[in-house]
Amino acid sequence: MSITDNIDWVENLLTAFNNRYEFDKQQDPETSFGKSVKAFINDQVAMEKGMQEWVEYENLLAQKNKRLLNAIKSVKGKTFYKYVLQIIEEAEGIKTLAEIVNKPDGNFQREKYGRQIQGTWVRQWSVGDSGDSWEGFIYVQIKANKYLKFGYSM
Repeated sequence: MSITDNIDWVENLLTAFNNRYEFDKQQDPETSFGKSVKAFINDQVAMEKGMQEWVEYENLLAQKNKRLLNAIKSVKGKTFYKYVLQIIEEAEGIKTLAEIVNKPDGNFQREKYGRQIQGTWVRQWSVGDSGDSWEGFIYVQIKANKYLKFGYSM
């Protein structure tokens, strides 16, 4: 991190504290500077803890998904695995805990991935206010009555 980045970080932190102090003073004109400092620090610690918990959760999901994908690779082979990774890449990654399910949901999308994958099933819905953002689930057939299901968001 450069000195400029550090200065920007400190400036942003001080601005955030100043906003907090002004808000506290509006809510209670008798609020002391020290009380606002303590509240601000407690909020920062809570946000840092929440962020760390989120990172740990995301890492756990990634580990579990990697184990599942490696199991698919060992059963179906490297070529099939390569195409599954291509599907995941086109979906901009896995956004949920991937799982194996007995049947797909959604609409079949005919799109060949090598000789083994003739398409995927997609269940999706629009998110956001612009109408061009989507999330949902993609299903890839592994074998009869077994499908890889994973969430995506784009």
